[in-house]
Formats: sequence, C-alpha cells, structure tokens
Amino acid sequence: MKFIKIEMLDKSVWEIPARIVALHKATYYADKANSGERNVVFAKEFEFMLEDDDEIIDWLQNNMDWSDIKSEAHKVTDNVDVDYEDDFCNREMEVVDRK
Repeated sequence: MKFIKIEMLDKSVWEIPARIVALHKATYYADKANSGERNVVFAKEFEFMLEDDDEIIDWLQNNMDWSDIKSEAHKVTDNVDVDYEDDFCNREMEVVDRK
C-alpha cells in the first residue's frame, strides 16, 4: 500500500493513503464521462494514479485541500522538537504597526 508522506511547517510528519488521492481523481474524471464509460474511466484512472507517483503528488497539490484528506491522514510523528534557530529565518515575515 502506497502513502504520500508530508512534512508540515511545524515539522510534524503525516502519511496519506495514495488510494484516497487516486479515488478523488478517478471519481472526478468518471463523473465527466458519459454514463456508459464511467466505470471504465474510473478503473483506468484509479489504476494509473496508483502506478505514477508524480501524478499522485501533482493531483494532491493542485486539486485537493487538507479537508479532503484530513480524515484519512495519519500523524507519523507526535513529539516534534522544532529547531527555531534554523527555521525562523526561512519563515514569511511582515512588520505590523499596532497602536
């Protein structure tokens, strides 16, 4: 079984089953097919996605939100020790004037 491994900003690591992403894309294209071809389109797209790691990541990044995968995501690391010395200079910053 394939998983997509993601490291979040807080350095926590999550895994999402690749089948969730494949299911999302296969359903999307099957819904666009005519009724006689839906099952074939779904099966082909689902299988293709599970064989192509780059396509899985591309679809996940460009067509899905955290809310689409949150219920299936599994946190791999719990007690993450964030090194703020190395991390802070790479974060987005802005100056805010509060009165």
